[in-house]
Amino acid sequence: MSHQFFSAYAKNRIHLRQYVDVVSGLKSLEPKILASDRDDIFICPLCLRSFNKSVLSNPEILIEEHVPPKKLGGVVRTITCHQCNHRAGTQLENDLKKCLESKDFDNRLISAFQNARLSFNGIEDLGGELRYVDGTLKFVGDIRRSNPKSLLKLQEVLKDKKQSLNITYKSHRIKRADIACIRIGYLMGFSIFGYGFLLNPNLDVIRKLIENPDKNLLPSFGVFEENFPDNMLGVNIVLYPKEIKSFLVVFDVISPKSKVITRYGVFLPGPSEPGLNIYTWLADREKLEFKHVPIGNQTIFESNPLYSYFLWQDPT
Repeated sequence: MSHQFFSAYAKNRIHLRQYVDVVSGLKSLEPKILASDRDDIFICPLCLRSFNKSVLSNPEILIEEHVPPKKLGGVVRTITCHQCNHRAGTQLENDLKKCLESKDFDNRLISAFQNARLSFNGIEDLGGELRYVDGTLKFVGDIRRSNPKSLLKLQEVLKDKKQSLNITYKSHRIKRADIACIRIGYLMGFSIFGYGFLLNPNLDVIRKLIENPDKNLLPSFGVFEENFPDNMLGVNIVLYPKEIKSFLVVFDVISPKSKVITRYGVFLPGPSEPGLNIYTWLADREKLEFKHVPIGNQTIFESNPLYSYFLWQDPT
């Protein structure tokens, strides 16, 4: 039976690539992942829950997934369940957004700022932003985020040159920003290779990491900010050194305010050795030198649902 699914509510906006029915053919290979007695299902690539055809058009159950996130310049590449999509927005993507904004701030871009608090007298504080104005770092107060009484007290404090003022701001959580990149790389791999990509047993840990970003599941994350060439955008297979034979997914994200493009590369384990050991090897590496084969970013699973396995065995 041939099964095709698409997002009906997005029909007049963006047609997703149709997923041919590979479910029945893959059940015998990995029943744990494809545990269903039906063929007309979609499997969320993150939580691995299956959804039958009757709910495929319901945006409250399944939702279009922008890869990278829409706010960071991504486009619709696949579908995930609403629960996994929402969790990413609250737990991961916000930290990646803040990471990009912090880079803008560190580079002293005019549009960049950091939300901050100015405190004095030990208890009084004001809300505002840290900005570079004419090359000078300044605190710009925001009366909407400040107590009016504190504003009046500040005027008196500023007259006393001995009075100390403290400015604090929250930075992004680096770990969660990295895991947001891992999620992007994983979903891009799925959008290209389809259900067969889910059969890689070493990706179990990657899914657990995405779902539980505060757990220490890997010695490193395999996320690198590099000037990878344009022909590496999408999926690549790293061949050498053998210690990091893996899938390398390269993508661009765009800072929402400055529109500055940052290019990331994310290493994902293959289905066989060295598997998860790549993260031990990558843990102490600052400079990358490797031989690779570019695969690209076009969907190829329609022709063969196990294409990722064949490429892994013979990428040349």
